[in-house]
Amino acid sequence: MKRLNPYMLIIHCITSILVFCSTPTLVAAPSTIAISDTVAIDSTQRDIMDVLHHIIKPKNKHHTETKRAQKNVKLSLVPFVGYTLSTGFAAGISGVAAFFTTNEHRGNESVINFQALFDSYSQKTFISQSTIFSSLDQFRFATDVRWSKYPTVTYGLGNNASTARPDSIVYNYLRFYQTTQKKIIDNFYVGGGYCLDHHYNISQNSLVKPQTSPLYRYERNTINHSVSSGINLSLLFDTRKNLINPVAGGTYLNIFFRDNWPLLGSDSRWSSIQIDARKYFKFPKHSF
Repeated sequence: MKRLNPYMLIIHCITSILVFCSTPTLVAAPSTIAISDTVAIDSTQRDIMDVLHHIIKPKNKHHTETKRAQKNVKLSLVPFVGYTLSTGFAAGISGVAAFFTTNEHRGNESVINFQALFDSYSQKTFISQSTIFSSLDQFRFATDVRWSKYPTVTYGLGNNASTARPDSIVYNYLRFYQTTQKKIIDNFYVGGGYCLDHHYNISQNSLVKPQTSPLYRYERNTINHSVSSGINLSLLFDTRKNLINPVAGGTYLNIFFRDNWPLLGSDSRWSSIQIDARKYFKFPKHSF
């Protein structure tokens, strides 16, 4: 497996904090990577755990490479600090775990990403995204779980929004997305699953007159929660050779359709479709 450069990993984690409120995309499946490719990549790149291990307890190269090949789970953890206007100062921990679901280490490598943070505005967030492959990569299980308690300030929507009319709002948010896909041919998966977005304990402390507040209905306790619940269908084509660090190049295309039903607890019926297309290039061309 291609290992993350320690400095790139630290930059990635700090950057994740600066943009963690942005809309995420599903974790996509990597294509099969040959054992020879894994050895070549591992011999040139190290993650932060390798660096610490070398400092604390250095060993000869042959023993280190042999031990790496035998590891069932590769784990990297990085604490981080950051600052944005929407979060203030933030601190937490970010990590990634990679492993094979077969003892022979064949097929695609499964990956779990996770992040937990707390900031000076009392915002708390936990994120876990995973892509797990069954034996011979016949099935792909993608999971996205998030929880947050999010005090923030909003100014309404539309032409009447104004910074002179701030509203302080607090809510809890729970997300659960589960998608199961079946491999049809190499690099191509089809499947479906379930999506839940639940905002609850919504309350506000308006700094303006209630009647002019864009959140008037929350203050009057007519609404204190919001639920979007429905099924999803997806098509995935992915030729990347490494999910964690796809510097070897590849093509990624994901079409994700979601349909929310009141029968499943959704507040209303609505649908959406997301199309995510990417092409990866090595830069420089002859780099690992």
